Amino acid sequence: MGQRIPAGGGPFEQEIAEQVKGRAGQDRDGGFAVGMAGRMGDHQFVANGDEDAMIPTFQSYALAQAIPNARLVIYPDSGHAFMFQYPEEFGDEVLRFLAAP
Repeated sequence: MGQRIPAGGGPFEQEIAEQVKGRAGQDRDGGFAVGMAGRMGDHQFVANGDEDAMIPTFQSYALAQAIPNARLVIYPDSGHAFMFQYPEEFGDEVLRFLAAP
């Protein structure tokens, strides 16, 4: 099951935050996704695998932090195709997200 990132900042969130600080300006796409966050509106679902080689986890974390009311779910031991490794869990998370006010 994916790990929901708590708003308060647990140990996992702190670790990712350190990666974000340490890699600022070093992301492959120049922060394109985070730069687009302002155009996406609020209440977005962001999901990723913790071993994604295409979109590093720190970028998903930064994107979710840039979008008001975003929900971030990180799936362990998975890469870019996490939804195929965790189809039921991912589907359940999407349904919960869509059902939320």
